[in-house]
Amino acid sequence: ALPISSFYRAFVLMFAYGRCALMLGTERDASIEDERDEKAQMRYLAVMHPRYVKKVNIETDPKKQDYGEVANIEIERLEGGSPIQRKVPRSRYIWLANIVAVDDPKGVSILTSIMDQLTIKKNLDWSVGESYFKNASPLHQLELPDDADQDEFDEADEKFKDISARSEFVTPAGYKIYLHGTQNVTSPAPYTQHNLKCISAGLDVPYQLMLGTAAGAVTGAEMNLKDYYQSIAVMQKLIVEPYVRELIDVLQGTGQIPAGPYQLTWNPLEEMDEKERAEIAKMGADALVSAINALPKL
Repeated sequence: ALPISSFYRAFVLMFAYGRCALMLGTERDASIEDERDEKAQMRYLAVMHPRYVKKVNIETDPKKQDYGEVANIEIERLEGGSPIQRKVPRSRYIWLANIVAVDDPKGVSILTSIMDQLTIKKNLDWSVGESYFKNASPLHQLELPDDADQDEFDEADEKFKDISARSEFVTPAGYKIYLHGTQNVTSPAPYTQHNLKCISAGLDVPYQLMLGTAAGAVTGAEMNLKDYYQSIAVMQKLIVEPYVRELIDVLQGTGQIPAGPYQLTWNPLEEMDEKERAEIAKMGADALVSAINALPKL
């Protein structure tokens, strides 16, 4: 049995890096640079991590059927303890690429559109923590009497320099202590909420689902969940299913799956009525039309 779990890992990498190659291993494997024997039975699926794909070559001959698509990839692997680059023909792998939002067969990471927002979130988290820390541990200023001598200054400096909430310092008469930075800290909520909403929009994940269901907001959360499920159903049809069909077609060619027409049925994320199923079908059709319209005119 083929490790279908490799498909899951390949999709995770595809969304994270924009692309991933799922290598097709057969019983007659020769050099990885040779074309796959289409009649040789499949024995394994291996995920080629995107970091090892050093170059993606696009077919530039307009007379070829795969014009504008990935023709082959060049990968780096260790052979005899040394890194060697090999050119792998298209028949040796299934090429997964996140190309829904862009016309780029090499694929684009889903994190690209939100990278700035992720950086902002990191900086926000740091600045919020720093603000609360500075407010809880303010700057202390010690003022000595006018007649204090140098020894008193040195003693005060030594005892006062490491003052904290867990230390104490008894001041003689005439000493004055001032605290700087103790004030009401501005709530970070407006900034963090805006940041999370931008991340939510970039990932196409409902904002409320990122936060979790709040008391009294179950109805709204349920509506968000329904919309999210519909979005996932469209992704299954438009993004995942073509790659699953490519693998099934390969297995039909090797005789490991009976030849003939077939239909893929996804387990429902929730029970949908006829109206919701029709909406999903329409969303898929609209997305397909938009993708076709975006293709370059030949």
